[in-house]
Amino acid sequence: EGTHSYKVIYQKSAAYPYAYFGFTPVQDGIQNDFTKYGSLRFDLKKSSSDPMVILMKLEFNGTTETFERQVAFPQGIGNWQEVAFDFSGIPEDKLRSIKNVLFFVDPSGTTTQGHFFMDRLRLAERPTLEMLDDFDGNHSLIQSYWDIDGDKVYTRTLVSTDKVDGTF
Repeated sequence: EGTHSYKVIYQKSAAYPYAYFGFTPVQDGIQNDFTKYGSLRFDLKKSSSDPMVILMKLEFNGTTETFERQVAFPQGIGNWQEVAFDFSGIPEDKLRSIKNVLFFVDPSGTTTQGHFFMDRLRLAERPTLEMLDDFDGNHSLIQSYWDIDGDKVYTRTLVSTDKVDGTF
């Protein structure tokens, strides 16, 4: 809605080398089964001019195995932007048992400080894939194809065949 956001203030030093925050899905009222989701997303507004990195770390129940993904933000103060941490590459059995979701700010820096705003933290459903063409002649929406330099148009026949002789 734009009237409230979460302000994250961080200050890392030799005595406190980590700046992180997080949540535990079940404890915080969210199911810990993320299998129907494709990503975790939020809107971010960076308020300090230094470059910044946010690392998301997923911890799973019953194992010490973790998943990490990071997003870098360039130097300068920016407008609101959507940040997405994609879950592709995480096995479904792991997504079924999320223990903790942690966010580390500037994980490689040792003496950084600043703040940013977060809003609209959400789990995004996996996108629905729509087949445009499988080239099997099964009533695809796409009927014409161009060659690489665009000077010829090949039109696919709607007649189903069992073999192709390789000629046009």
